[in-house]
Amino acid sequence: MRKTGFPEPMVSAYILDDEGRLLLAKPLKGSPHRLSVPSAHVELGESATEALKRTVYESTGMRVRATRLLAVHEDIFPEGYRGKRHFILLEFLCRPSGGSPRNPGKSVWIKPAEALRQKGIGATKQTLKLLSMDGYEPRIPLELERRILKR
Repeated sequence: MRKTGFPEPMVSAYILDDEGRLLLAKPLKGSPHRLSVPSAHVELGESATEALKRTVYESTGMRVRATRLLAVHEDIFPEGYRGKRHFILLEFLCRPSGGSPRNPGKSVWIKPAEALRQKGIGATKQTLKLLSMDGYEPRIPLELERRILKR
């Protein structure tokens, strides 16, 4: 993604299976030794849910259905980037809707509480904590969530 001087919208997919396990995969870009939830920039003309489905398919070969908007985070001038960057991250809860992870050695199903204890996991700690709580319900206003998910 080209640096524009504007905030960069991104999406992350927290994919849970029927057993409540989270899918972590090696990212398409970045460290090959790190596991992460699938994440990507939203491209010009692409909706957030289209970007979500694209990145999950590109990184895992799976199809997903976004079921909830979990959280919205900002990361302003994060460490590890050249120059100033500002990311706006939309985090979605997803369910598998087709396919299975390709390259099993590059992905793992793990309980969110276990992922929280791992070092170097590419996921927002606050979201992992929320997913680890029994009975957690996202607090995103439903009207905002409906507008985003219907695309």
